Amino acid sequence: WWIAPSCRHDPEKCVPLISGGDGWYVDYFMQIAFHHKLPLAIAVGKTSADWKGLCLEHQVAQYWWQPEISFIHVDPAKVVFPTYNDKEQSSGIYKADVDRLPL
Repeated sequence: WWIAPSCRHDPEKCVPLISGGDGWYVDYFMQIAFHHKLPLAIAVGKTSADWKGLCLEHQVAQYWWQPEISFIHVDPAKVVFPTYNDKEQSSGIYKADVDRLPL
């Protein structure tokens, strides 16, 4: 678990966020948590099955994308961040939403 600075003093108040694969977007989530003072505790499922299982069994935030359908039945909500900023993100600074690519 990586504990965000905003909840390190009391990790029980952190919101768990589970990613999968090799840590999909974990670096992004860490910076978003830091810049927006979000109380996140971030972990990565050991396998894709673990990631899906943990996210379905527990009330957690998770990395998810479309058209992947594993979580569609739980009616997920998107957390909205400021509009994508190419200059910041090309410098490795993640404070805004990620760039969207048409599928």
